Amino acid sequence: MDGQRIAAVLFAVLMVTSMVAVPGAVTAQDDERDSAEPASYYGTVEIDGETAGSDATVSAVVDGEVVDTLSVNETGWYGGPDTFVENLVVDAADAENDTTVEFRVNGEPVTRTDPSSVEYSPGDVQRVDLRAGGLDPIYEFAVEDADESVTRGDDAELTVSVENTGSAGADELTVTAAGEDDPRASRTLNLDTNETTTEVLSVPTREDDGDQITLTVATDEESAERTVDLRDPSNFSVALDIDAPEGEGEQYDPTEDGLNGTVTVDNAGETADEQNVSVSFGDETLVNRAVELDGGTNTEIEFNRTLAAADAGETTVTATTDDDIATRTVSVLRPGTLEIDVIEDESTLSPVAGQNVSVVAEITNVGEADVTDRAVNLTNVTADASDEVASEEFTLAPSESQDFDPSVETIDDDAGSDRTYEIASGDDAETVDVTVENRDAFLDVTIDDLNESSVEEPTTGETEPVQVNATVENLGTQDASGDVSFTANGEEFANRTFDDSDGTQRYNVTYPVELGDAPEVTIGAAAERDGTGELDTTDETPLTVTPQAQFTVSIDEAANKTDLSNESGEFAPTVSVENVGDQPASGNVTVFFNGTAQDTIEFDPNSLPTVVQPNDGFSINTSGLNSGQSYLLEAEVANDATGETDADTDRVSIGEPANFTVSDVSAPSSADQGEEISIDATVENTGGVDAEKPVTVAVGGTTLQTTDLNLSADESSELTVDYTPTSADAGETPEVTVATPDDEATDSVDVREDAEFAADLTVDETAIAGDTVTAGVTVTNDGGDAGNTTDVRLLADGEEIDSTSVELAAGEQTTERFEVPAETAGDLEVQGVTDDDVAEATVDVGEPGELDLSVRSVTDPVTADENVTVTVAAENIGDGDLEDRRVRLSVDGSLANTTTADIAGGDTETVELSSELGRSVPDDETVTADVAVVTPEDRVDREVTVRSEPDDAY
Repeated sequence: MDGQRIAAVLFAVLMVTSMVAVPGAVTAQDDERDSAEPASYYGTVEIDGETAGSDATVSAVVDGEVVDTLSVNETGWYGGPDTFVENLVVDAADAENDTTVEFRVNGEPVTRTDPSSVEYSPGDVQRVDLRAGGLDPIYEFAVEDADESVTRGDDAELTVSVENTGSAGADELTVTAAGEDDPRASRTLNLDTNETTTEVLSVPTREDDGDQITLTVATDEESAERTVDLRDPSNFSVALDIDAPEGEGEQYDPTEDGLNGTVTVDNAGETADEQNVSVSFGDETLVNRAVELDGGTNTEIEFNRTLAAADAGETTVTATTDDDIATRTVSVLRPGTLEIDVIEDESTLSPVAGQNVSVVAEITNVGEADVTDRAVNLTNVTADASDEVASEEFTLAPSESQDFDPSVETIDDDAGSDRTYEIASGDDAETVDVTVENRDAFLDVTIDDLNESSVEEPTTGETEPVQVNATVENLGTQDASGDVSFTANGEEFANRTFDDSDGTQRYNVTYPVELGDAPEVTIGAAAERDGTGELDTTDETPLTVTPQAQFTVSIDEAANKTDLSNESGEFAPTVSVENVGDQPASGNVTVFFNGTAQDTIEFDPNSLPTVVQPNDGFSINTSGLNSGQSYLLEAEVANDATGETDADTDRVSIGEPANFTVSDVSAPSSADQGEEISIDATVENTGGVDAEKPVTVAVGGTTLQTTDLNLSADESSELTVDYTPTSADAGETPEVTVATPDDEATDSVDVREDAEFAADLTVDETAIAGDTVTAGVTVTNDGGDAGNTTDVRLLADGEEIDSTSVELAAGEQTTERFEVPAETAGDLEVQGVTDDDVAEATVDVGEPGELDLSVRSVTDPVTADENVTVTVAAENIGDGDLEDRRVRLSVDGSLANTTTADIAGGDTETVELSSELGRSVPDDETVTADVAVVTPEDRVDREVTVRSEPDDAY
């Protein structure tokens, strides 16, 4: 057998040599192998699930005979793929083509080969892995069927056939979605050796799975992938379209319009479905049907309904599917409708026999259209009666009301009876109950007339008689007596006795109209039965009284009164009398001067209005009076008809007329808007008599004050008025005027306009938490030079950060800069504030840059002489950019490598770090190394298996 192995090796060497020397020969041998070539095998060996040691042997068996045996090396291999490695050989003399080759380990048949069966083929060099001794369960499977597409959110079904080709035992059949660690479906299997089963797994899909999902089916032995397309679920949206009313406006008239519309149902999803579609008008269902639609298709459903007056008002039309709802509010016009409301307080529903029943009902059109000539009837519906006793037609606009007030007579025989009346229209009805009371004694008084409806007011001491005619009737059937009183403006002027037990009695009394009764007297009559203590009835009527004459007197003019000489001066005043009453009368006027009656002048109605005037023979002598003084002139009129008097007075001065001059008007040459200033002036009476005259102070044509100033001859007065210039004065030079009826003087003041500080804010639109934001507040004085200093403040989220003060002339501008800390992420509200204005801006403050690490790959296992390489995805989950961010690799807690990364906010970069392990691992042994990638914010750790360095033998 050693000769065979040597021959196989030599043959392999010759083959290599011949391939190098004769290329054409290689091709020929590849196409057709020599039937005498041996077959060789190599592979791994496991015994009881562990790697076989170097004391194990492997044998090839053909037809029950061992044809070659080979020892297992230190790494658990027999033979190898390299050229000069000894393999297990089956010579052509030992087997024919397709003969099954079996294998033994340590003389015992193996329990499993991979591949599962090996057939001899000349020249074949094949890897065959062997398992001997006890085996773990080995679950192999095939996906027999899988849904190619499902609706997103539904389950995807996979049919999997499974065979346990290992030892009996349990294993987990799992289905995991790409990118996830936990399976979405699993099944625990417990099969005997070579036992098979077919499993159907339902794998849930999710709304966020995208358009496809890749599912990995796996056991401990193997895995397979299937991709499932995901369709959007059905989504039946509904749109509601209702035909507009025929007429103008948006309301439907039930007499003309119907409710007609269309519902459009659209399956916006990708999955066919059937849903119920309903359309309702308020609580009434108009449509209720099942609708089936493929994905992306739609259909229309029409609906119709007749409208009636009962539909008046607003009603919601609703269309629904399982997924959606659409509504429209429909307003139906309410036809003209009469509503009846009986006003019982104004109705007579408990009359005595012989008194009329009166029903007062308010008729209102509560509809939204006019009512024309619609009848409202009053009907006696007592017992079986149905007698219409009154009817009236009404024409009313919407919301308009009108009273219906019919009356029904009663007679003595009706006493003690009950009745029911109905007030009805075609739209509404209301009933009232009426009780006709027995006729107790009751005195009904009526003022029939006055012999004069209008009289003239008499003079003093005179009266004007007016006769009052009245009737008192006992409306009851019982005897009665009582008093009848007559009043004028509530005061009793006559009283009579009623003593006709069941009849009627008439009265004639006289009222004496007196001076003072004008312009009207209310004549009243009241009847009261004896012993009742209360009035049965009252009545009243007006009497017009024409007022007497009424005189007013006025001194119109006292000629030459201020230039009279105290030696021989005379003057004659003009005195007028006016009759403001309604009757003519005579009287007299007495003129008094300096407390002494000068004359009394009689007048008659024809001499009015001027009673005294110059040149009519009447004058007043001023001789002997002191110059420079004024004296009282008085006129008094007396009314002969009423005795009433009226008076008027005036002052008469002796000497040179008063003359109020104005001087020394002064005001500041300039003032600021809003600054109080004082205006000073001197007023002097340069005339020869005392006087009182008005003094007016004005600025820019606007009167500040008018004061009545009383000055003696040659007397002066200092006048001071305070004034605060307003915005209307700003920028102007208003004239200051002090004036009397005799003189005026002026000055002017230059009013400076207030400064007006406008603010404009410039600030960074974005920032990162922890940064400092620079804000510029530009301040412009759009006003004047008054008050031209302002504080400039900067506020952040309502809190003052800093402030400064600036002084700007009119039109000047400056920019003040402030530093604002952006401490936390979010909106930072910044305000630049002056005394007059606020400018605002918002800074979007983002989160600082922060790395989140996730492992993409790691070298595992790794041999002790290799570098371990870790690749991570470094995602900047913040908003701020990261520059030169240090990323470190540590191995077993020691720094092994460092790199830096530049990652913009929201971006992800791949970072790869490698390092030697620096570990010594004994042959055929493994150890673990702790590998970590670390940043200031995050770290990821992995445990890596480290194997011993490979044997250099092959």
